[in-house]
Amino acid sequence: MERPLTLIDMVKKTHELGLSVFQICDYAPIQAMSDAELAEVRDVAESLGVQLELGTRGIQKSHVVNYLDIASKLGATFLRTMLHTPDHKPSVSAAVALLSEVIPVCADRGITIGLETYEQVSTDDLIRVVEGVGNPLLGVCLDPANSVARLELPTDVINRTAPFVVNLHVKDFTFTRQAGWVGFMLIGSLFSETSPAGQERVRAEGRQISDSEDAVRQSDVVILAVPDVVLGDVSQAVVPQMKTGAILLTLDPAAAYAGLLAKRDDVFFACAHPCHPSVFLERTTKEEWADTFGGIAAPQDVVAALDAGDDDVREKAESVIRIMYAPVINVHWVTVKQLAVLEPTLVETIACMIGAFLNEALQEAVKGGIPEPAAKAMLFGHTQIALANALRGDNPFSAACLIAMDYGRESIVKEDWKKVFDDRELDKVIGRMLQTDSDMLSHSGRS
Repeated sequence: MERPLTLIDMVKKTHELGLSVFQICDYAPIQAMSDAELAEVRDVAESLGVQLELGTRGIQKSHVVNYLDIASKLGATFLRTMLHTPDHKPSVSAAVALLSEVIPVCADRGITIGLETYEQVSTDDLIRVVEGVGNPLLGVCLDPANSVARLELPTDVINRTAPFVVNLHVKDFTFTRQAGWVGFMLIGSLFSETSPAGQERVRAEGRQISDSEDAVRQSDVVILAVPDVVLGDVSQAVVPQMKTGAILLTLDPAAAYAGLLAKRDDVFFACAHPCHPSVFLERTTKEEWADTFGGIAAPQDVVAALDAGDDDVREKAESVIRIMYAPVINVHWVTVKQLAVLEPTLVETIACMIGAFLNEALQEAVKGGIPEPAAKAMLFGHTQIALANALRGDNPFSAACLIAMDYGRESIVKEDWKKVFDDRELDKVIGRMLQTDSDMLSHSGRS
């Protein structure tokens, strides 16, 4: 087995690749390195003309000061960090206070801090922190690809952060639902990636890439972890190569419902979408509390549909589904159309829209002069009560609350809102998602 690269090896590799900057990000062993070891890394980098930068996560004062000291010993003048860690998620005002305390240390060491853009924190909140501190030693580390998982467009993130950028992460990326979006990995399975940039990233993670055609021909289950808009085209290339009796498994129902997937009588088709950990899940560990998306520590249910196949096919598909989305509580089997009604209509058209709407309402309250911590405390607590009372019947709403709720419905909700459950409206939203004319959908999955 090859010896793992040391930090000095990585500095040398940076030089060999013709690069002049090496950012040491999320490298935990660096905290245990002695002053002499850090000095050796610095000397090698200086001799090769490589500028060192340092990266970590979190903004608690003691942690940031520790990394500023390490950066100083490395001769680094930039420290990248992220606002949140699993056990510390400060509000905007708390983040401003914490970072303001370390600015004098930055000035003393000659080091600039960059807060990285990523999916756990909105770009607007990140900028509010930078503006709140109001010091040129704190800016934004721009990585526009990260924010896609928050449904923020890269162009919007770039334009919004441009005046505050002090550091930039540049990389090739493709949008596929894997590694952080649906959070699954099949251990020991064939892994195929067609794009050169994607292949390089996969190899960097220590995985072996199989030839796409060989992988498809050998696999009992072929998983298409690609965007909805290209599923049809990809399936046209993949399905003819699959072996008899194999299963094609997709992650979203839109393409199957629209009849865009390639068909073969001797190949079976399934779709499985994660429910994500329930708001009512009884979490018992910090890891479970930190895993709001699922696929790491918090168990979740999955809803799946079998477009073709018998009980044996369903059993085989479920065994893979439980690995993909582990830890899994239950796999609920429905029809393709029922899954399409659940996602997008129930959970994206309605639930996710309401979540975004709640954030807009929160911002309006704060703009009106209400302190943000007070507004968040009131909203977050009452959101839990609203869900528990409305969805589980834990307690009745008060008479005054019911009056206010009626006023809200009259003022905000359209009388014909339930039309989103009509077939025609489902066609319309799926047509938009697939970037196609809804009148062209063939509805092979409408049953």
